[in-house]
Amino acid sequence: MPRLAIWNRVPDGSTLKLAIDPATGNFDVSARMLRDDGKTATFTQQQIVAGQGKIDLVSPRIYTVTYIVRFPGAQNATVTLQGIVTKPGGGIFGDPFSETITGKGGRVEEAALLAVTRKTP
Repeated sequence: MPRLAIWNRVPDGSTLKLAIDPATGNFDVSARMLRDDGKTATFTQQQIVAGQGKIDLVSPRIYTVTYIVRFPGAQNATVTLQGIVTKPGGGIFGDPFSETITGKGGRVEEAALLAVTRKTP
């Protein structure tokens, strides 16, 4: 099953917040943002946990965020990946993304978030 969230016609000035809810075990999470004009940003697990995984969404642009989760340990580990788009006025835009992933033994999993901002009049 694909781990994918898409937000279309996102208002200019919105924010995409990345978050993780670590439940158990040994894992490493990172995220990479690629904007359609070539701008990139990378977020470490420490940055995401500290609330620094925020992307200001300007229009008209397309943002792709890829979460990469590595499970190096021999025992199962579980992590919940989250993505929330907040409108400039503070309300939630669309449905928040939340996906719980479990793995072990070197398994690598990915999830993708896509935000397309609407053109301002």
